Amino acid sequence: MKPIRLAILGATGMAGREAVLHQYCFDQKGGQYAILPCVTGSDANVGKKYGAVFREKEQALARNLPFWTSRDCPVQYGDMTVDPADPDVIAKKADFVISALDSGVAKVLEPELTQRGVHVFSNDSSYRWAKDIPLLVPEVNYHTALPMIRAQKTEGKHVCNTNCTIKGYVALLDALMRLSEIKEVTVVTQQSVSGKGDKIADPEYTNRILGNVIDDWSDDSGHNAEEWKSSCEPLRIFGYADTKEDAERIRRKWITGEDPGNAFPIHSHTTRVPVQFGHLENITIEFGESVSIYNLKKYLSEYEAPARAWTLPTTYKKMFVILDSMPEPKRDVYAGCGMAIVLGDFKQFSPNKVSLWSLTHNLRTGATWAGRQGLELYLQEFENFKF
Repeated sequence: MKPIRLAILGATGMAGREAVLHQYCFDQKGGQYAILPCVTGSDANVGKKYGAVFREKEQALARNLPFWTSRDCPVQYGDMTVDPADPDVIAKKADFVISALDSGVAKVLEPELTQRGVHVFSNDSSYRWAKDIPLLVPEVNYHTALPMIRAQKTEGKHVCNTNCTIKGYVALLDALMRLSEIKEVTVVTQQSVSGKGDKIADPEYTNRILGNVIDDWSDDSGHNAEEWKSSCEPLRIFGYADTKEDAERIRRKWITGEDPGNAFPIHSHTTRVPVQFGHLENITIEFGESVSIYNLKKYLSEYEAPARAWTLPTTYKKMFVILDSMPEPKRDVYAGCGMAIVLGDFKQFSPNKVSLWSLTHNLRTGATWAGRQGLELYLQEFENFKF
């Protein structure tokens, strides 16, 4: 197949740099289906060599965070000139984009690109609840997302990733729902600092996070923004809520004890820890019937991504890696090239309640690599790509 022309927006940022490394990964292992003629950055970096900006960002992190191991810019992309976030410039160079833009820019730029015929696969939260834009997890809701993409009126299509915490448990819950009814879920996260972006290089933040566990999200009515997303975005993915208002009504019913219908509660508590990559989550699941740890582990170890998803180059076909111990970010975060969901330390709390730990690479399966996975699903379904 003729390679697609791909742009990475916000390529100088944390998740954008990981998207460029994903492009390089395909260069190295073969099966490359995209050329990269365009990387964009902030006004301060426009016109600079991409490799120099990449190196500067990583060195600043390594200076301020003693546990940070710098990533290197792939040589073949180092001499690229950073382009502005200008829709006309981008549309001339690319037909597809992976967007790692900040929300303020993404909210304006992404619709302008789709109007110009550019297909947008976004890591930003601005359009995750837009009624005609799918919130896509290819292994879970491709069957509802693909018709939504087809129905979009713009020449360029628009698809959104989930919040970075979601991939640690939404595919897990989807798999377990096929095995038994779920009554309630509680999630407690230990999220790596890379999820906050390059602002973590600021000395004020460094002094706060080192040797500490913190809550660094904005707060709203007793729940920070990350906790709301972590509890409510699954409602859209599973088809229980179409709008933010729907999700909030369901969440309020969980709190007041009213009947929420089929939507089981997901209670989330989020924290930030001084780890480079990897979101670790403790998940407690109450089922509607008795379950055994042995059967759960056997079932999940044999579970594979649906055929529509596992044929995609970025997908880890087995989905789950099962450990006896708790997953450790430093040791396990690159399982399945960073696209696996690593599960471990299963505990039986009662006949119908179990607890386990989940680990995902927050910049890969939790961010721009998942965006590329969505792009691959689009190519397979609508452009007849044979991967």
